[in-house]
Amino acid sequence: MAEAFDGGGYTYVRLKREADEVWVAARQFPATVGEELSVAVSMTMHDFKSPSLSRSFPLLYFASDVAHKGDTLAPPSRAPAPPPMAPLNSHGSGEAPAAAPAGPPIAKLAPPAGGLSIADVLTRRAELSGRSVVVRGTVVKFNAGILDRNWLHVQDGSGSADTQTHDLTITTSASAPAVRVGDVVTVKGVLALKKDFGAGYAYDAILEDATVTD
Repeated sequence: MAEAFDGGGYTYVRLKREADEVWVAARQFPATVGEELSVAVSMTMHDFKSPSLSRSFPLLYFASDVAHKGDTLAPPSRAPAPPPMAPLNSHGSGEAPAAAPAGPPIAKLAPPAGGLSIADVLTRRAELSGRSVVVRGTVVKFNAGILDRNWLHVQDGSGSADTQTHDLTITTSASAPAVRVGDVVTVKGVLALKKDFGAGYAYDAILEDATVTD
């Protein structure tokens, strides 16, 4: 191991192999430069940006487990959960329906002042790519502190599961206040398209680096 540092609950290490060097990230663990490590890679991420480190990695391997010399890698059941994401479906219309949990119908909410409905955002995603977007919706799923950020799904009663225009994935800073499922929030972030986190998983549309208010 040639280099190691912590950030956002993860340890990043630069490993020297026979022919090259690679960067690996795993849930925070003790690391000493010069020691030998074995890693169980669960995900490959290209052009990964770490907000907590203010650093980008052209290629980063996410490890489900790390073993020091003489130790044994953990079985798959001990692996930490990967970041919330869903496969890009064959017609490229967004996340698979399973990305957000099924539940009762979400009450229809009017878009915030100057904002759009979730259905409008997903339908017009090509036009809105790279632009700041504001939506208002009910939180249907929330995961905190994964890959240096929080992840939430919001719905506002617009769109449909059939066309996958009803549910929007959003990321916020890991230091942002947590929200609860059922909260109604107003969210402002930049819309990004076709974000690929490797291992066959991608988001067709995702609202990144968002701020969340009541």
